[in-house]
Amino acid sequence: MKYPFEASYRDILADPDAFVTAVFSSLASELLVLPKGNGFIEYQQFEVDCAALGEVTADHFGSASHRGQRVGRSASERYNASR
Repeated sequence: MKYPFEASYRDILADPDAFVTAVFSSLASELLVLPKGNGFIEYQQFEVDCAALGEVTADHFGSASHRGQRVGRSASERYNASR
C-alpha cells in the first residue's frame, strides 16, 4: 500500500479511503512507545507518581510556592523510596 506522499494527486482522488487507511494503520501512540533505560521510570511508577501529584495539588489553599514545596517533597520522597 502506498502512502499519500508516494502517490500522485490523481491516485489519491481515485481511492482516498485506501490512503486514509494506510496512514492511520501506521500511527502509533507515544504512550505505547515510552522510552526505557537509565533515567526513565516504568509506566506503573509514573502512574503512581501522577496520582500522588494529583493528591498533593488537589487543594488550592496556601501560596503557590508552598504548594510547589509540597509537590517537590512528595515527588522526591516517592523517588527515593522506589530505589
